[in-house]
Amino acid sequence: MVNFCWLRGGLLSSLLMFFTPFIANATVVHRAVEPARVLLDITLHDSDLTLLLSIPAVSLPWNASGQTPQTLVEHLHEPVVHWAINNRARCSELNKRIFLTEQDIQVVYEFACRAPHRLKRIRPELQAFLPGLRQINTWVSMDSWQDKQAVHIPGGLISLPTEIR
Repeated sequence: MVNFCWLRGGLLSSLLMFFTPFIANATVVHRAVEPARVLLDITLHDSDLTLLLSIPAVSLPWNASGQTPQTLVEHLHEPVVHWAINNRARCSELNKRIFLTEQDIQVVYEFACRAPHRLKRIRPELQAFLPGLRQINTWVSMDSWQDKQAVHIPGGLISLPTEIR
């Protein structure tokens, strides 16, 4: 009589030994990494508006369609408007800094707004260099208010309350 438990165990261990080299070389995406998504922190303090965009390196295959991190950084240096901020707030870009690490690409945009109380929404326009982008996980922080938003791309808007300021 054949011992089926032993046979199944032996077969399973043989298969694991055979496929282990393939599994070790595979790209593993941690479940906390959300493909086709980036992170954005927005801070409005007095008349200073700061946007911190973080693009995780592991999400680049979904977002940047074959671009390397270096070519993406080159695109970010180009003078392209990535944020449509309503004109009534009269915001002008002061500075843009780009940081490339092994974990992510971070871009800090700094604006000065002459009428920050009129800043109601920001429309992300990131499809030119991130064509695969589907969602921006956003954290909005103001002096007396904070909010977390998931902004769907294309066409999504980031809302800021006007009555709190």
